[in-house]
Amino acid sequence: CAAWCGHQVGHLKLKKNGGHGGHNGLRSIVERMGGIKDFPRLKVGIGRPPGRMGVSGFVLGKFTSQEAENVAVTKVEAAEMIRTVVTKGIDKAMNKHNSKGGKGGKGVYGF
Repeated sequence: CAAWCGHQVGHLKLKKNGGHGGHNGLRSIVERMGGIKDFPRLKVGIGRPPGRMGVSGFVLGKFTSQEAENVAVTKVEAAEMIRTVVTKGIDKAMNKHNSKGGKGGKGVYGF
């Protein structure tokens, strides 16, 4: 699961593989796996830092009460997505979930 800075809190998207995209947690996983990037990930929108706030302070900060409500719903949706990956495979899960709620096939759940 990877924080997805710049996307609305609660947006979810499954990815089959890819690079770390500047995400330190994913960078660490790729390094520990000897450079292997071929693993699925679930991206979770966390919003955008307000004003001149640094990204690390924002990512490690607390959600507002409204964002916390969105996150509660997001957990349920994320669990459903992960269950589909485990039972049907990543391709079928991406086909099923990445088109839900997204405009123009952007592939995200929106709240």
